[in-house]
Amino acid sequence: MITTQCRTDCMYCYADRNRKNDLTSWQIIKVIDEAHDMGVVNLALTGGDIFAFPDWKEVIRKVGQYGFTPLLSTKIPLKEDDIYFLKESGIKFLQFSLDSIFPSTLQTMVRVKEDYIDNVKQMFEYS
Repeated sequence: MITTQCRTDCMYCYADRNRKNDLTSWQIIKVIDEAHDMGVVNLALTGGDIFAFPDWKEVIRKVGQYGFTPLLSTKIPLKEDDIYFLKESGIKFLQFSLDSIFPSTLQTMVRVKEDYIDNVKQMFEYS
């Protein structure tokens, strides 16, 4: 579990996002190194949302270095350079969870800004 943090605030979320004892980047990298050294062949990166972790690119770079190809899941619309970074790092799958296409419903359910769905559409154009 990379982080308990998330940039959405889903009304149905069960996660304890008040927890403040996330691992540091160094600790996460150490776990990834140890997993590789032990012969682990599959690695899951869960959360919260990995893209809410400040050093997510460092973590992705490390898992790519070892050839791990975790499925990442997010509700955060990513920017074009982030999509290309993921592709270059060997990430083959990205699950995007979309609760609705209606801005008013999204604002109520996941408490996002009005331009959220436009940002989601833009992200899919980068893929």
